[in-house]
Amino acid sequence: MMESKPPQVLLLSRDEPTLALLSRLAGAGGAAICRADTVPVPAGSWSLVCVDEALGAPLEELGAGAAPVLWLSPRPRGAVATRALQDGAADVLGLPLWEPEARARLARWLPDEARLTGAEAAALQRDRLYAALSVSKADWEQTFDTIPDSIAIIGSDRIVLRVNRALAESVGSSPREMVGQSCHQGLHGCDTPCDQCVVEEVFQGGAAVRWPREVRRNGRVYDYQAFPLLDEQGGVRAVITYGRDVTREEQLEQGLRHSEKLVTLGQLAAGIAHEINNPLTAISSYAQLLGLQAEGTQGAESARRIQNGIERIHRLVQNLMSFVRPDEDAFYPLDLNEIVARTLSFSRYEVTRGDTLLEQDLQPGLPKVLGSEAQLEQLFVNLLTNARDAVGGRGTVQVATGVDGDRVQLTVRDDGVGLDPETVDQLFEPFYTTKPEGKGTGLGLFIAAGIAEKHRGSLRLYSRPGRGTEARLILPSFR
Repeated sequence: MMESKPPQVLLLSRDEPTLALLSRLAGAGGAAICRADTVPVPAGSWSLVCVDEALGAPLEELGAGAAPVLWLSPRPRGAVATRALQDGAADVLGLPLWEPEARARLARWLPDEARLTGAEAAALQRDRLYAALSVSKADWEQTFDTIPDSIAIIGSDRIVLRVNRALAESVGSSPREMVGQSCHQGLHGCDTPCDQCVVEEVFQGGAAVRWPREVRRNGRVYDYQAFPLLDEQGGVRAVITYGRDVTREEQLEQGLRHSEKLVTLGQLAAGIAHEINNPLTAISSYAQLLGLQAEGTQGAESARRIQNGIERIHRLVQNLMSFVRPDEDAFYPLDLNEIVARTLSFSRYEVTRGDTLLEQDLQPGLPKVLGSEAQLEQLFVNLLTNARDAVGGRGTVQVATGVDGDRVQLTVRDDGVGLDPETVDQLFEPFYTTKPEGKGTGLGLFIAAGIAEKHRGSLRLYSRPGRGTEARLILPSFR
């Protein structure tokens, strides 16, 4: 009777501990071992090929024929391992090797059970059962880690037993590092237990509980709930916490509130437009008469300043009314430098009151922009006013223009107290202001941003506490 040929196992790795363990385990089952550390692999009739991911060998280059491939990877549930399975690998084994799991995986792919009897066959059956359980465990862990919401399992001693990858990444950690920490430390970054611990409530009450407040982490907003995990007697043996990222919903709600403010703004604009325009008309008429009577004297300049102020108020009312009915301002090719120079001619006095220094750097030969002269002038006046208020009559305001590719830029900088990022994010909301009561309406930057958008451009603010603020208007050049 011809003796059956032992299984042939090819080991591809440069890691000696890995090779030694696999050789010992496979050899114990009567397999013939061949080692290699490069590809293409030696020719042979292989029963199993074990390949270390570190070799960087694509499966199609292994030359293993019909032999099953056991892929060795330090990331057994990562994208590389998944791609290996998709490309034809039979199984994935995690590195560094854990002997019971390695023995079970080898037994799974070495069909040698027919030669074994007695205790050896029973041991192999146990190993194969363990292999099946390992695969099921790996599938469960992969499912647990691919869920995008945050999940944690908390034990009765308030210690983290398990977290998924989404939760670990949201706190800047890893699942392995978080296991063993207290829930208030690992989940919330607190040194002491939370005042309203819902985990404690679930353990005591045995029912699901929702967090009484939002949980904010890394700029994201989460809605957290806790659920009991029951034992066979119906007692709570652990608590599952589930956090859903509701940042997008929060943004949509803010957008709705923003829209409601716009409606209120439109109603205000419609109501006050006539009340403002009527006295403005009378003031403008008297200012013109004063200018004619004082022609050739210093009073004529004062009358002109009054007239300029009236025109600015009139344009502000027009901008407010544009939220009720769109205006029909015609857009023309404009020189941004001319608008800046003309605006500075009647705003310089207001800006430089006290010890404020006004500096300007206007780049010559700017490409023209397509826009409304009145609206761009209104926008620039608003930026100047904000910069003047920021320095508080003692500092420097810088005005500059320039070109960035096919865009034209207008920059207004100040060396005032600056603002924190949270405040900067709110400055473009209607009715929000950092100025004292009676000094600002909270509409200036909101209207300015609308003007920039209408000109197919953008208005951006850059500020840091103690470092001042920079407002940058970016407009497409006209060609």
